[in-house]
Amino acid sequence: LCYSPNRTLVYLNLFYSLVLGIFLVIEWMYFSPILPYVTLLFGVYLGTFAIMDIFSHLILRSNPQSDAYTLYQESGRCCAPRCVGAWWLFLAIVMQLTGLYIGLILMCDECQDMGWFECIFHSKFDLEFEPLRDFDWWPDEWEFRGH
Repeated sequence: LCYSPNRTLVYLNLFYSLVLGIFLVIEWMYFSPILPYVTLLFGVYLGTFAIMDIFSHLILRSNPQSDAYTLYQESGRCCAPRCVGAWWLFLAIVMQLTGLYIGLILMCDECQDMGWFECIFHSKFDLEFEPLRDFDWWPDEWEFRGH
C-alpha cells in the first residue's frame, strides 16, 4: 500500500480489515463458531481467484513473460507453456478441494476434542511405538568381525 498508493486498493484493504475486526469481536463476545467459517470463506475465495488467474493467464493465452513460458524455455522446450499451465491448474484445483475438505472435517462436531491428525485419519499419531522403544539403538559392545 505504501509503494503503490492506489486509492481503491487502500479502501478495499481497510474494508477487509474492518470486516475481519468485526468478525473477531463477534467471535470473542457473542457467537463462537463464526471465525472458522469466515477463514474458510476467505481461503475458498482466494483459491478460486488463483484458479481463475491460472486459467486466464496460462491456458487461454500464452504470455512470454509468464512463469509457464519461462519453465518451457528452461526445460529444453519439452512441454508447451499451456500444458504447464494445465498441470498447474490441475494441482491448484486438487489443493483447493483438499483444503476445503480438510477445513470442513476439522470444523465438524466430532473433532472438537481431537487433534487435526487424529480427526482426519481417525488414528492417533503415537511416537511411543512399542517396537521402536524396545529396540537397542546403541549397543554397549561393538563386535568387529574383521579378516
